[in-house]
Amino acid sequence: MISFVASPIVLLFLLSLLYPAIVVSIKKDTSEKCLSCESQVMELQSTWTNETSVADVLKQLQHECRAYPYKKRLICDKLAAVFVQIPPALFQGMDDLAWPIPEAMCATILQCDVYCCEENGPPEQIHLSLVSNDFSSMGVTCKLQYH
Repeated sequence: MISFVASPIVLLFLLSLLYPAIVVSIKKDTSEKCLSCESQVMELQSTWTNETSVADVLKQLQHECRAYPYKKRLICDKLAAVFVQIPPALFQGMDDLAWPIPEAMCATILQCDVYCCEENGPPEQIHLSLVSNDFSSMGVTCKLQYH
């Protein structure tokens, strides 16, 4: 059985495996397509995470709603008030991603290549697991992925 004293040693060893992942520089996609996408996403993020910008967008939409007759204008105003909340909520939900939002978004829509690991670099993921019901044994697996 792994004793309490041995656990910190195992933990330090496993953390030392992760240290090179922080130090290794990973190649970044610098293609025009990728840089353009990231720039546009940064601009969207800047607009939709700024309360003043969102308020300005809402005012503009409500101004556009004035073109409709009274009942349609009320519906238009309500829809505008709801729909301007969606992009800020999306960006807020992505705040805790491990990657910067522009890079993650552009990789998701296949505008950027993401090079997750350097060849002969540290593993992308380390999985720790207890073996069956025997808590004295621990399994460690590493996932290497090269792009």
